[in-house]
Amino acid sequence: MPQVDGIVSGLDTTALINATLSLDQLPKQTLQRQVSTLQARSEHLASFTGRLEAVKASLDALSDSSSGAKVSVSGSPQVAATSTTGALQGSWDVQVVKLARGTTLVSVGGFDSRTAPGAVGIGSMNISVGGVITSVSVGAGDTSLDAFAARISSVTGAKASIIDTGAATGRYRLSIQGQDTGVDHAVSIDTSGLASGAIPMNEVSVASNAEITIAGMTVTSSTNRIEGAIPGVQLDLLSVGTTTSSVDIAPDDTAMSDKVKAFVDTFNTAVGYWKANSKSDAATGVRGALSGEATSRNAIDDLGRLAVSAGATLTGITSLADVGVSTLRDGGITFDKAKFADALLRDRAGVERLFSDSSSPVLALRDRIGNVYVDATEGSLKNAGSAIDASIREAQKQMDTLDERLAARATTLRARFTRMESSLGQMRSTQSYLTSLFGSSSSGGTK
Repeated sequence: MPQVDGIVSGLDTTALINATLSLDQLPKQTLQRQVSTLQARSEHLASFTGRLEAVKASLDALSDSSSGAKVSVSGSPQVAATSTTGALQGSWDVQVVKLARGTTLVSVGGFDSRTAPGAVGIGSMNISVGGVITSVSVGAGDTSLDAFAARISSVTGAKASIIDTGAATGRYRLSIQGQDTGVDHAVSIDTSGLASGAIPMNEVSVASNAEITIAGMTVTSSTNRIEGAIPGVQLDLLSVGTTTSSVDIAPDDTAMSDKVKAFVDTFNTAVGYWKANSKSDAATGVRGALSGEATSRNAIDDLGRLAVSAGATLTGITSLADVGVSTLRDGGITFDKAKFADALLRDRAGVERLFSDSSSPVLALRDRIGNVYVDATEGSLKNAGSAIDASIREAQKQMDTLDERLAARATTLRARFTRMESSLGQMRSTQSYLTSLFGSSSSGGTK
């Protein structure tokens, strides 16, 4: 900013301009305070939305039908078992008859070098994976053992490697493995198209399917992981056995209780955050960022209402209060684990319905949060945040317009003061001239 302090007038013209402009800046300062308030509200609304999403995630976990199942294995250690979705209480006898295997081929003869060219001849070879034959060319640069193995590995489902036997001659053997187990992924190779002739290979492992018996029934699989043979249970086959392993599925009361506790914790976190940021202090005039924000207020009201509601078609256990979840005066909720355990003993099916039935308050609360408040495209909290952001952009546009006006105003004021200084300078110059002129005339008359 060029200085125009009065050289002639002696006035601090810069200070006068700044004082004038400071009055013009009052509307901008008001807008700046509004933007600061809106930005704080937008940030806190986004944080509150994240806390509601955590509540929904905890309700998703609570309504998962697999939440109350644990799986254990006893007897012969042939399998490992884990719960997936929909596991039902019961016990199953499992025996592993065969493990799934993939193809392994090893060259009959050895090679003296991995890197020297000429280990194999040029030409072509056919590689079959699961009955699909791929023709692979072998050029002059592919005749070393390492390069030849790389050409084999270029076929999906086959992998070639070099075995170092340490022998004095014929030290290296070519090995080809199928990448997947099961008869449908068997691998074979025909190298009769090479100029050096076919490479004899031993099949040391034949591709085969896994086979187990469950409750006297035979089940086969192309892999050693079996799903669906026991509802809601994944079996990982470890070894062949001559006796059976017992896979036992029982209710996992601890896991279910932990999920209820997780819901209570996320609920209280969301409520606590909203309360802390929606307070207004009349004495100091300090208002929380969410004070007066209607959408978050509605969400809190819905959380409180649905947390104490009952399922319309449920009988026996109909509300969260029946399983130890009760409300507090501050709007939060608390969890009585002992009451929950007692409810499971009295009516396990009723507890499970509370978390999964279509009329359950748990599902109603989950769907209300997900569909009404935190939906990424149509959620009311997203819409409220978008409206705030639009207000911020509008206020910033107004501030930009004010800045342009203030800049123009400053330019005008500087031009006026510059003209004033120029005029004063001319007047002073004229005064000096006249003083000098009349002074000389007076001196001449006295002589």
